[in-house]
Amino acid sequence: MGETRSRLTIADLFALWPGPRKAILSGCDAARTLGEAEGLGLAQALVATGSEEVLAPVRPVADALAARLARGLYAGGTVDAVADLEANGSLASAARGALRSLRQEDPSADWAAFRVIAR
Repeated sequence: MGETRSRLTIADLFALWPGPRKAILSGCDAARTLGEAEGLGLAQALVATGSEEVLAPVRPVADALAARLARGLYAGGTVDAVADLEANGSLASAARGALRSLRQEDPSADWAAFRVIAR
């Protein structure tokens, strides 16, 4: 069978109305605001659909870095996770802690590519 490829678009996100309360997008440029919809990236579109906080990179990042950030955000399992997306905790606070750890581990990593977009 042939491989089917598809892309998640801003229109797809608006079809989710309302969007998830909190979201983490680890794909390259997910918070970048240049593209088909002027000034609106995937992260900004999620906020426009009702998400409170979205963590995403503003430029391409290495897969290994995105994976290390995810491990840092979810360290300790789902109940004890730094970023419990079901809890009332702030994704911005969890991201700050995880990114600080990444910076200490590897100062040369592009940890500064990540942003929290919030309502």
